[in-house]
Amino acid sequence: MDTQHGLALLLRAANEVQTADTRKDLLTWAEEMVAEMTKQPRNGERRPVTEEIAGPVTFPLPITTNVAGQPTSALLHEDGTLEIDGNLFANPSEAASGLLGYRTNGYRVWKWKDQAGHSWTLEALVHKGLVRKGGLRRKRKRQG
Repeated sequence: MDTQHGLALLLRAANEVQTADTRKDLLTWAEEMVAEMTKQPRNGERRPVTEEIAGPVTFPLPITTNVAGQPTSALLHEDGTLEIDGNLFANPSEAASGLLGYRTNGYRVWKWKDQAGHSWTLEALVHKGLVRKGGLRRKRKRQG
């Protein structure tokens, strides 16, 4: 899915959600996408294809998200598990879904700031190979 289709999907979802906080989160995400799409290089500079992360990524990695307009902090461990107030979740998606009350991609919901203050989603860190996606795998029960 390209960025324009993703943006259209976000706007459609924002129109259909029931809660104002969720709508606000979706519209904020859409604004970030538009800002990234329209960002112009300065004075003929070439815009880098990939931005570099300032400083090292060390674990446990402090991360945040917003729940009902309030910031929520967590720690992402090197094995992909996520810890909130001493409670361990198998992965960021399980934690985000539990906090928000609906299924969501935690790798897009949780964010981390590098030493320069630039905000990164966990998904961006996965794509850069700095965070392993998956967390703990749950064993499926066999039927029959």
